[in-house]
Amino acid sequence: MHKGFFSKKMLLAFSVLICAIIMMPFVCSCKRETAFGNLIICESVDKNTYEPVNPKNEFDLFVKEIAAAINIQNVKGTDNYRFVCKNIKTNETVSDINGKYLEGETGYGSGWFESTLSVKEGADVIALPGDYIVEFYHNGEIKSSANFKIKEPQAKILGVSLASEINDKKEPVKATQEFNLGDIIYACVQMDYRVPGNKLVAKWLDEKNNTITEIPMDFTEPFYKTSWTAFALESTDKNSITAGKYKVEIYYNNEKYNEFLFSIADLAQTSNITFDDGNSFTEAKAKYFFTINYPDSCKYTWQENESGMNVQFMPVNED
Repeated sequence: MHKGFFSKKMLLAFSVLICAIIMMPFVCSCKRETAFGNLIICESVDKNTYEPVNPKNEFDLFVKEIAAAINIQNVKGTDNYRFVCKNIKTNETVSDINGKYLEGETGYGSGWFESTLSVKEGADVIALPGDYIVEFYHNGEIKSSANFKIKEPQAKILGVSLASEINDKKEPVKATQEFNLGDIIYACVQMDYRVPGNKLVAKWLDEKNNTITEIPMDFTEPFYKTSWTAFALESTDKNSITAGKYKVEIYYNNEKYNEFLFSIADLAQTSNITFDDGNSFTEAKAKYFFTINYPDSCKYTWQENESGMNVQFMPVNED
């Protein structure tokens, strides 16, 4: 992942809490031996002692906080600290926080020192799934480090809808299971997340279970919000679609999710629609500049009201 993507998406921030130093006051100006414990990754720290609570190194994607704590002995307030967090795979530095333990204080102190990774305002996650390392430096020298992992979520299908029309987000606009010859049949699949490495397949079959075509879709880019994916079936030289009954089977990572039945009707044959009589609605032409031709098998009613004109076309034969 490139650096710009991290600046917008990782949203990883160390909120270093100076008050976490419970080793105050610095009471002695003489030289003491400085010592450092192991850096510990945990869910949180004790509010009073800042000791790590529930140490762990694997976290869900939507965790709100991840803490890093280290026990330090005999450091000066004017000594320097530095926390660096990197993505292990890309070596991208996603956070680099440094400063003095307590500006202006020359005495020594001991205790737990911690920093917290949290979700920035406007962000959804602390960081994208991956492996990370946090390094702790004292006066420019690395003293301890610890790894942690943010796990990929387990994505799932939320639902499937057949439609004759979709929008630019691949959402079904006209959901139906009955199509006319020449329509594009869309199978719209709603997912909670798109996880790289996962795969969807739409398998289209006729009423004799003969496979018309299989359409795979591999997810290569992560997207951790609800979204739609659409598969389309239309008549081509290779796939000649005739009137009849069909179904589409949806597979997720090679496991069948479900199957969905639909039919295709030859509109000219089933509806017997003709325009041989040249019927035309013209009563509203003078006032509304509106005319329309209508089928031989229809009749109409129309009326005016305060909002304008209303015209309804109805079949002559109600059956």
